[in-house]
Amino acid sequence: MLADILAETTILTLHQDEMLEVNEFLVLDHIREHDRTTRPEIARALGLAPSTVGRIVGRLLAEGAIVEDRLARTGPGRPPVHLSFNRQAGCVLAVDLGGTLCRGELEVSPDSLPSRNQILRSISAY
Repeated sequence: MLADILAETTILTLHQDEMLEVNEFLVLDHIREHDRTTRPEIARALGLAPSTVGRIVGRLLAEGAIVEDRLARTGPGRPPVHLSFNRQAGCVLAVDLGGTLCRGELEVSPDSLPSRNQILRSISAY
């Protein structure tokens, strides 16, 4: 009986390091899509614990993928710290390899990298 249920059900198990990688991608993608966001905004939008967001942001800052912008204090409490995608850091390449269709998207920093067409030409050469 249980074997029949398991045979019909797909069970997805993510190990801790895989979940961290997924969460890191989600946080980086959120920052890229919502420029000048904050840690609490990210936690609310993604449903992650503030401590999880804090650890991931710390790693992304250390890697240079994002930058902080500390604003002047406007009232009581801590001043807000905005996070932005570091457009000088490189590029983002997303590829969806399906059974019958292959799609891709490339975002290139205009300031520090070759043009998008140059990169796409070099990719298509493979």
